[in-house]
Amino acid sequence: CQKLCGPELDSATGALSSSMTCTGCGSEFCYYHAAAHRGGSCEEYEKRLAAETKCISESFGTKDCPKCSRQTMKGGGCNHMTCQVCRAEWCWICGEQFSERGPHGEGPVYWHYSEENIESGCQQFAEAGAHPDAEEVRLRRRDRMPGPLIKRLSLPVGALSVALLALSAILALSLWLVLYFVSCCLAGVLRLIARGTYVVRRAEPPE
Repeated sequence: CQKLCGPELDSATGALSSSMTCTGCGSEFCYYHAAAHRGGSCEEYEKRLAAETKCISESFGTKDCPKCSRQTMKGGGCNHMTCQVCRAEWCWICGEQFSERGPHGEGPVYWHYSEENIESGCQQFAEAGAHPDAEEVRLRRRDRMPGPLIKRLSLPVGALSVALLALSAILALSLWLVLYFVSCCLAGVLRLIARGTYVVRRAEPPE
């Protein structure tokens, strides 16, 4: 009947009562969900809605955005998803939003799929339905990580490499300076010889 009705407060708790009855036509409806669940409670309706949403998601192969819960369908490409509603970036495999950066400042997307991230079991590129088990990915990444002994040995080797690189740069610069100095000296000597020859020729009497 389009009559404007106001909600009532529960006399026992003082909370807003969701169940309403129109004073014009006597129609019963919900303050929050309108006529979506006549004869039932809000809790029952929300459970039924969640079950229906899950059924639809499984039927069409969709997943919910972790930020705004918008259903998203993946048509192809990599597993890095960007929600078209809230622009959140998340992973199709685990459903988590990218937020954690790597230990050296790597971006959240790069670090989530990095082979060095042993906590993540997700790969950015995988054929549809052919992504390996997340635990298998973690185990493979852990096996590839160097052990404590190799890490201890790599520190002096890395320091030695940096020292050799610095020494090579110094030697190259020194050699360049020496060659530059020698070439300048040779150029000066040649100029002096040319100037002396010119003076001697001018000093000779004509025949």
